[in-house]
Amino acid sequence: EQIVSLERKLAKDNVKFREEFISGDPRARDRRRLDRLVERMEDWTGRLEVSQRSQLETFVLAHDNDYELRLESRIRWQRELIALIRKHKNAEELIAPLTKLLANPESSRSTEANANFQAWERDLAQLLVNLNKTLTGPQRARVEKCFERYVEDLKALRASNQASGGIFLKAPG
Repeated sequence: EQIVSLERKLAKDNVKFREEFISGDPRARDRRRLDRLVERMEDWTGRLEVSQRSQLETFVLAHDNDYELRLESRIRWQRELIALIRKHKNAEELIAPLTKLLANPESSRSTEANANFQAWERDLAQLLVNLNKTLTGPQRARVEKCFERYVEDLKALRASNQASGGIFLKAPG
């Protein structure tokens, strides 16, 4: 029952992804993609300037064809996940193959999808470098605060992991 429920949830999420990022009028679709990226960046920086938003738009338009491949890869990965869960009925048996799947998502992608993901990651890294050069003082301060919060969260996770005897956050083996 839980596996079927998970499958339904994943299928529903995939339909939503298709509707938001693949289907429909190309201009409206690009606008949704840009709005999502702007929202994510503004979580870090606060309000972006027009020139910064323009950089994000250039990135979105340059990766217009990526989303279909992303969905195909996502569905393939989800099928592997469900197959693992069905095959390994107890948690002890599931840990190693699940850790491998989570640590190496590229293993379930096609060669084309892997090349696409690598190009996207390279271009995203360059976008972030370029945006970093344009950050205003308040934007930079906000980004630094975000990183400080992440550092504190990671310290808390490490302390929690050590207190639990190290059962979480083990390196894949």
